[in-house]
Formats: sequence, structure tokens, C-alpha cells
Amino acid sequence: MSAPSYDGWSLTGAITFYESPELIEDCHFSDNQRGDDLVNLFRSPFVIRDSVFERTIADALDIDFSDGEIHRLEIRKVGNDAIDTSGSRVEIHDVVIDQVDDKDLSFGEASNISLEDVSVRGARIGMTSEDLSEVRVARVSISNSEIGVAVYQKKPNTAPACWKPRN
Repeated sequence: MSAPSYDGWSLTGAITFYESPELIEDCHFSDNQRGDDLVNLFRSPFVIRDSVFERTIADALDIDFSDGEIHRLEIRKVGNDAIDTSGSRVEIHDVVIDQVDDKDLSFGEASNISLEDVSVRGARIGMTSEDLSEVRVARVSISNSEIGVAVYQKKPNTAPACWKPRN
């Protein structure tokens, strides 16, 4: 799979959903060879469950300005970020991420994230929260990462992010 391009026109994702409600269930996405994302959701409400994302040169799952839920997902062998959000509200449950070159979980631009029963291992950075993002965590395991958790302000016109224990 690769991001489509034609005559100077291209998409960032090998699969891109734009303003389209999605139910992704029992799917296996793999072997992205070109583009920024294996799957990109843009302004699309979604549910992803019981699926696998693997062997991609860039981000496995990029979620932009979308609200949704992720349940029972496996992500492995990723060239950039496993899950990357911008301005999104996402509940993430029962996820295993392994062998990621950059960040396992990256939340930015005022994302509101809830993590529960998540295991990440083998990345440069386990989790990041940046630029007004709020992340609530419960039963999250990070191993074999150079940096476990990073919280920071990336863009000068925003404020820092925060991490909270999930109630």
C-alpha cells in the first residue's frame, strides 16, 4: 500500500478518510511504502476495533480533528509514530504497540485523550503530549524506550500540555 499521487496531486495516507464516519473492524493494514500515514482520519468520527497495523515506513494511524474510540488494536514495526493525533478526542483501550522508530503515542494540538490498558515497547519516545493536549491514563506500560513520557509546548502560540491519572 502507498499514498496515492497523480499529476502533482497526492494524499498523505495510503488510506485517507475525509469527513466520513468510519467503523474499522477486524482489519489488517500493512506494508505502506510511500506517504506520511498508513491510515489517516481527517474530521471523521470513528471506531476502530480488533485490528492490526504493521510494517509502515511512516505513521501507522494519524488522527486529525476527529473524535472516536480504539479497542483491541495491535501496532508493530512502524517507521515513525504508531498513533499520532491533532485536535482530536479519542478513547484508547486494550492496545499493544511494538517496534516503533519515533513515538509510540503522540498527542498534539489540544487533543483530549483517554488511555486504558495500553502497552508500548521499543520506541524512541513512549508517549508525548503537546500544545494544550490533555491525556488521562490508567494501566499504561512503557518499556524499552529511550524516553518514557514527554510533555511540552511545541508551538509558540499555545500552552503546555498535561497528563492526569484517569478517574
